[in-house]
Amino acid sequence: MWRYVSAAFWARPRIAGLGALPLNLVALTAFAMLGFGNPGFWFLGIGLEISYLWLLAGSARFRQVIDNNALVVTTPDRAKLTAELIAGLGNEAKSKLAALETQCRRIVTLQQASTPEEYLLASNREALERLRWTYLKLLVAEANLRSAEWNEPESRLQERIAGLDRDIAAARTDSLREAKVATRELLARRLANRAERDRHLAEIAADQDRIEAQIELARENALIQGRPMSIAGEVELASTLLDFGSSAPVIGDLDRAFAPVETASPRPIPVQGTAS
Repeated sequence: MWRYVSAAFWARPRIAGLGALPLNLVALTAFAMLGFGNPGFWFLGIGLEISYLWLLAGSARFRQVIDNNALVVTTPDRAKLTAELIAGLGNEAKSKLAALETQCRRIVTLQQASTPEEYLLASNREALERLRWTYLKLLVAEANLRSAEWNEPESRLQERIAGLDRDIAAARTDSLREAKVATRELLARRLANRAERDRHLAEIAADQDRIEAQIELARENALIQGRPMSIAGEVELASTLLDFGSSAPVIGDLDRAFAPVETASPRPIPVQGTAS
């Protein structure tokens, strides 16, 4: 409970045009100065401060914000873990990520030149970072599905199944036939896994295309002067049950680090035509 009270006391909500201000401390200072003229203001200020701390620290939404901030602060260094993930990608995947990052930097540069609202710039930088993170996760999942673990091609499995069909037809004993049938069933399951893998790869590719298109739209919007627009940092993925292999623990840590944190800033209007 104490950490919520402490966070409420030192809260610095972000106000458009003014930045983050410690409004609670400003109010306390004002009551303290007024109290020199009339001591009654000191008692009034103490009463209001206790009520403020009690209400804010007891708010479920405020506690969630503080908990989210704590997760971000205690997560291992994002840059280091992200670099480790990128190092495990192939050259083609690294090139795709680099191209996306170039687009993101261009958007930030354009918006800084045309958008005076600091809260909007900060919100858009965070949204672009989340889009980049989602894109990187898709690349990691794709690399896992294209790893050497899947080195036996579908055609080879089909040949082995065809050979077993011939062996089953020619088997002289029931026990031999049953053993061949059991092996064939296992190979058929492996063949089904190849079809499922291809489906996942197609979904991942579609999601990558969607993020690339969303970034391109944001860049074009930024080129239109006088139209400061918010960038949607979330996309509804077609991919389901992404498998990150040995990178799963690192992905989990970074997911918590990149999770959007609620702020007191005004909520920006989503870009028309983008997914939210």
